[in-house]
Parts: sequence; structure tokens; C-alpha cells
Amino acid sequence: VLHVDLSTKAVTKVLDEPLTALSGVKWDPDQSALFVAATLSGKGFVYFLEPDDPNPPPAAAGWRRRRLQRAAAAPGGGPGGRRGPPAGAMGMGEVGRAPWRVKRRVALQLARLPPWYINDVTLTPTAAVFTDSFASRAFSVPRFFGPDEVPKATAYDLGPRFAVLPGQFKANGVAALPRAPGGGGGGGGGDDVLIANLHEGNLYHVSLRAPQAPAAGAGAGAAKGAGGWRLLGGAPAPKAAVAQLALPAIKGRRLLLDGLWVDDDGTTVYAADNYHNRVVRL
Repeated sequence: VLHVDLSTKAVTKVLDEPLTALSGVKWDPDQSALFVAATLSGKGFVYFLEPDDPNPPPAAAGWRRRRLQRAAAAPGGGPGGRRGPPAGAMGMGEVGRAPWRVKRRVALQLARLPPWYINDVTLTPTAAVFTDSFASRAFSVPRFFGPDEVPKATAYDLGPRFAVLPGQFKANGVAALPRAPGGGGGGGGGDDVLIANLHEGNLYHVSLRAPQAPAAGAGAGAAKGAGGWRLLGGAPAPKAAVAQLALPAIKGRRLLLDGLWVDDDGTTVYAADNYHNRVVRL
């Protein structure tokens, strides 16, 4: 994972994950953490970072002080407790040129049965959502968890439109929709995301419903989703509410959608048009 300072064009290597191809990444400013999709491993990773300098420059010292203040004000009452998102945000660039170290690495085993290709990740107010390009599913993991906790993944069935044919990617880029006024509803709540379907060329609005409790007497690890996927923790796979957003061809070319970015009010989407070497504004 690399950090690029857009003002100075300086590139700093943040971390290596040996023998693993990494794909999508999202920075969580509230926890100084990176959430990373790890492709053919079937995993996601969370890396909690801190400056690796006993005498950091003023910018890094301020970053560290603000991080401790945020953690103390969050639920759990301190850097070791369970943290929730505090008000405001800080950018990774505030660290200046101080090097970083990974204070904690958390490996999340998202998929249990192949095929899998964990392609991208986005952050909602409460969860990290990962796409699987080789299966009709997405994974949700709690965004905030304790220092000794490894959160469990919930697999969501996306339905037959995301079923994969040999050699095709389906669910690729993913972007969280901003929270609707009032904090919920179907117009872009905390668990609403956009997912790009690469080979179909359309976007999908996906609402991730809360998982059901395991049936009484059901053995952990025994439950399977509608697609036959073995789930983590034995919880039944909830079916996501999926709505297609059909898109036209642009200048005679059908879109092959990949990475997505949604603006703060949810009215504009920028999408990478893979193979055509374009970025489109929707």
C-alpha cells in the first residue's frame, strides 16, 4: 500500500502484504486505519497505523494528539476501547513526512469456499463492505471493533444478475451512499451502497439488511446462504435489496464499470470505465 502526497508528489510505502495481491483500499480517518481488499486470498485486511518516529515533527505530533483525543471521547473511553466515529475527520496527509508503522494487523477471512476475488471495499458509518467479483455476494464487516476482537463477516446474496460466467468479473467497484437526512431510510442510509457490475455495464443500489439470528440448535458454521455459500459464524445469509440503475452506452461504447466515487450529497458518481481507459461522470 502506497501513500501519495498530492502537494509534493512524494510517494511513501506504507506496508507490504507478502504473497498477496491487494486491490481496493479505503482510509478510515476516525481510526487511522486502512481497510484493504485482498483478491484471490478471499480475505480483507485492516491495518491500524501510527507514526514510526519517537520524535515526530509538529504535524505528526498534532496528528497523534488529535487521535488520542478522539479515542478518549469515543465510546469505550480510550485508545484501547471500542471506538465509534467521532465528529469531524482528519486526512492522512496531516502526518506530513513522518514514516508509519502498522500497530495492528487484522486479517478477515471473508469467504470460505472458492471461487472468490475480493475486489474492492467501501466504508459506511458502521461497516466495511467488500465486493466479490467471482460470486453473487458482498461481505459486510463491522467498521469499529475492540483491540482484541476479530469481527465476523456477514455474506449478502446479491441475486442472479451478479452470477459469474467463466472469465467474467461482475461485482467490482463499490461506494457507500451518504446517509439520508434523518439518518436512515431507503434513499441512501448507513448500509446502502452502489456496486458496479463490470460486464453488464450497470450500477446497482444495494441495501444491506441486518442478518437474522441463527435458528435455535443450529450449529456454528453449518448454515449456508441461498447460493450454497458456507457462512462465517453460522448466521443465515440475508438477501440484500438490489435495484438496477441501467446506464446507456457512452459515445457508442457500453460501460465496463470498475472503481466508483460518490460525492458528499449523493447526486454525482464518478466511475472508472475499464478497458476503455475513461472516467465517466454520472
